[in-house]
Amino acid sequence: THHLGLGGGQLYLAELLEKMHAGHDFPCTVVAPGDGPLRHRMERQGITVHITAGYPLAGVDEYEGKVTELAALAMRGAFTHVLVNTLGAFIGADLGARLGLPVIWAVHESVTLPRFWTAAYPENLPHQYVRDRAEHALRKAHTVIFEAEATRRLLDPWVAGGRSLVVPYGVDNRQIARYCARVSRAAARRSLNLPEEDTLLLCLATIEPRKGQILIAEAFARTAAVTDRPGVMVLVGDQDTPYSQALKQFIAWRGIGDRILVEPVAEKAYRWYRASDVLVSAADLESMPRSMLEAMSFGLPIAATDVFGVGELLTDGETGLLAKAGCLSELDALLLRVAKMPDEERREMGDRGRALVQGQHDSSGYAQVYRGLLGL
Repeated sequence: THHLGLGGGQLYLAELLEKMHAGHDFPCTVVAPGDGPLRHRMERQGITVHITAGYPLAGVDEYEGKVTELAALAMRGAFTHVLVNTLGAFIGADLGARLGLPVIWAVHESVTLPRFWTAAYPENLPHQYVRDRAEHALRKAHTVIFEAEATRRLLDPWVAGGRSLVVPYGVDNRQIARYCARVSRAAARRSLNLPEEDTLLLCLATIEPRKGQILIAEAFARTAAVTDRPGVMVLVGDQDTPYSQALKQFIAWRGIGDRILVEPVAEKAYRWYRASDVLVSAADLESMPRSMLEAMSFGLPIAATDVFGVGELLTDGETGLLAKAGCLSELDALLLRVAKMPDEERREMGDRGRALVQGQHDSSGYAQVYRGLLGL
């Protein structure tokens, strides 16, 4: 995998392994290029976690040295399959192909392969040899799994015919229902020191340019100026990056710091969903966000930009509100629709979204697909 921190792709893998009973029903080793909070969660499950010193990309010798290291690990463990999580962990697929092991590759990124290199490594483009190895590994993979049809179509030219599979993402609906039965909306707000009477709009995503939080802040400020129900916006996902610093400076300059809160990445996000009224997304690059599915399972309506798999999940006016990506006036109109929506209509939309996710997007479903592919 590419990462053991908190994020959609990382949590996808953690929950998948839990639902498959990895470490209990069968031995499993997770290889990651650095440590992170999910290591402890996996180790408690009985999974072995191997932390290696990054995945070298700059030259042939460095890359091949890492492949040799990981091959020695694989030979000692007598592995039968390789499961690769995200494009950024392509070295695992290359290793699996060289060892003659079936490779199952979960791709979350809604970008073409050339665009992936420039977007993921803007300052240090990987060596051409490394990029060639990744492309070769993608063609050799036994099965490449996508969360959305739109993402599959983007990468289909690099995948061997008949080897791609769309498996809609899922979340733990039972766990969410138990949480809602135990924790009220008012209690969640009190635990977060949030006002109980205001409409609370939540954007739960790593604060970074492709998620568009500065656009959200500007659109929220403009909408608040023309409505008598401005509400409160909470942006959860701060990692103290240059972009998040710019976001905070923008909010202060715009004079809306009393209505927009910026909060760190949440290891336990359920409180935020339970306390909120609407989930907002202005991303210009998404497949099928975990946060969106979780929010819908909590009964929140979604107001989002219509990119890639989002339009496959939401129907405008029924299970959410949609707008074109990358356009401030569209985002203005989207938040204005949210502000003008009566409470009862908002609850009904949230109920329809909850029914959709509970019926079609449970994590036990995609875990069963993976178990089948692994012959378990």
